[in-house]
Amino acid sequence: MKIHYLFCLLFWIVLYLPLNAEANLEFTDCFLEDCGTFIHDQSIQFAYLYVPENRDDPDSRTLKIAVLIMKSKSDQPLEDPLIYLNGGPGGMTFSRIERWKDHYLRDQRDLIFFDYRGVGLSEPEFCIDLQLELWEIGAADLTVKQFKEEKKNLTLNCFEQLKAEGIDLSKYNSTQAVLDLEDLRHSLGIDQWNLYGISYGTRIAQAYMKNHPKALRSVILDSPVPVNFSLLDSYLDSYRNGIEEFFNYCNQSPVCSKRFPVLEEQFFRAIESLKEEPLTIYSSNVPGGEVVVNFYNAHLAFHQLLYVRDFYPVLPWLFESLYNRDKVVFSNLVESLFSRSQEISHSMYIIKCFYDYGLLIDFQKADEEGLLKDALAYFDADQLVYAQIDFIEQDSAIIHPFDTNIPTLILTGANDPITPSDFGRRVNEYLTLAYWFDFPGVGHGVSFGPDCARQLTSDFVDNPSVIPDYQCMDEIRENPIQWLDAIYHNPHMANFSKRVIIERNPYIVGSLLSLVLLLFISLARGLTRRFKDNKTQMAPFIRRRNTYFQLTASLSVVFFALLFWYISFTVQNHGILALLGLVNESRWIFFLVYFILLGMAFSLNWYIQSYYQSSGFDKVFYGLMMFVFFVVAVLMVLFKMFP
Repeated sequence: MKIHYLFCLLFWIVLYLPLNAEANLEFTDCFLEDCGTFIHDQSIQFAYLYVPENRDDPDSRTLKIAVLIMKSKSDQPLEDPLIYLNGGPGGMTFSRIERWKDHYLRDQRDLIFFDYRGVGLSEPEFCIDLQLELWEIGAADLTVKQFKEEKKNLTLNCFEQLKAEGIDLSKYNSTQAVLDLEDLRHSLGIDQWNLYGISYGTRIAQAYMKNHPKALRSVILDSPVPVNFSLLDSYLDSYRNGIEEFFNYCNQSPVCSKRFPVLEEQFFRAIESLKEEPLTIYSSNVPGGEVVVNFYNAHLAFHQLLYVRDFYPVLPWLFESLYNRDKVVFSNLVESLFSRSQEISHSMYIIKCFYDYGLLIDFQKADEEGLLKDALAYFDADQLVYAQIDFIEQDSAIIHPFDTNIPTLILTGANDPITPSDFGRRVNEYLTLAYWFDFPGVGHGVSFGPDCARQLTSDFVDNPSVIPDYQCMDEIRENPIQWLDAIYHNPHMANFSKRVIIERNPYIVGSLLSLVLLLFISLARGLTRRFKDNKTQMAPFIRRRNTYFQLTASLSVVFFALLFWYISFTVQNHGILALLGLVNESRWIFFLVYFILLGMAFSLNWYIQSYYQSSGFDKVFYGLMMFVFFVVAVLMVLFKMFP
């Protein structure tokens, strides 16, 4: 009887092990590079999922997959969490994890994030220096042919290095990502969840839909990639479509067409001029310090900027800056793009793209002629790599369309330069239980764009069996892009903002804080003297000195307070406008600078005239205040804070 009981107990233990919530998952401390507020947030959990590199090999190495769980803000969260599938391929999920803390989809559900194997904080590390090396050759003065050859060699050298480390490159693909997802679902004990794929993450989502439909409640395909279409052959067509749509919107807008009547012509003339005379800029914040802006990396920059809808109102001004060869603006832009370029694993991008699209690539496709010839040389160079890959078994099954009964939301942007509206139409054709919405004047990552798209996404997840109310799209159709007919153009503001807000330069910050402190002390001493019973009459020179110092300091503090407010407003509402200057509404505050400089001159005059009648303390105090005035004046001139 005891033997029979032990046998039954052993049987149920063995049966339960594969579904044990802790069998493959280990919760750990914060593993982000900058934990910031995450480390004290009890609603956020960090874990590692342990998976075999090769599931067919019992002796395979074990990989750690970085996982982050944001618990719902609700006291009674729903039992079907949402997992986010990042794009790229090779995009590092945790590089922008901060924006999810207050995300609207967290109101009712837990949100789950992870880095794919070989990417970001998951194991193994894939050529961590490759992105920096690609940046360096992109910033060099190379012809298209030289650039393509250099990029090919760097990428192939990376693959040789990985193979020398014993990494099985055939096990880093969409199929393995789906299997890792299933391991994660079982380890967390989840019956059903919702998938939220963006860009290349929609390929993973569709592969998961095809293989594990019962595990899904709903699916969001934001900026989708069809399974029966080669993304690799469509880059230039998609870019052409995105930029043509952009110029069309400008031409149809009374505001944009009046301010930029020949925008398209101006853009292409500026780009063509870079073929003859590249723009060389210098920046201490990028590797090497020197960047050569040629026609193909300028096209790549604008290709990337077309991703983000919030940038659209500013792009005409940026095109104009290129036409005027404004080095300060492009120095700011280069620094911004550098950080973005380091958020994707190029080696993983190549492997997954070839795995999914290798059977569809048209290696004989003719080169584009005309104004866009070699415009996307960065992506064209990858064709040279694909032609030499012999270590990946391509998956022919992933290119076949499929259908399921899973409610699916499809979102596309008409200006998307990488996954255009046509991709949404293709996906919608083979998914019968899908709702497709195409947003005019929107680029990549639609659900991060207009409020209407966010509302549609939220409504769909709440009730995926009912088509969301899309009446809000009418307003977007009427006015897709909120153009700016005027700005306060001063690209030096970006450098000032970076030094004060990001770098917290001790000299600048110290001077501004000293200004506030000295003003407070001066006002406090003035009030003390006023209420103190002192029969001694203050000398006129002393009184005038004090008045001018206090007025000048007060006006300076007001000016900088307003300046920081407008900087914040510009960044929050217009993004990259901060690279060129500020919103036009801020222009008036820079007239205050003239009054401040005039006040400093009068303050110096009365400081000198009252010097010998001043106490020892006043000599030192107002001398220090005058020195701070001088530093503030230098800042105003250095960063050209004038209207």
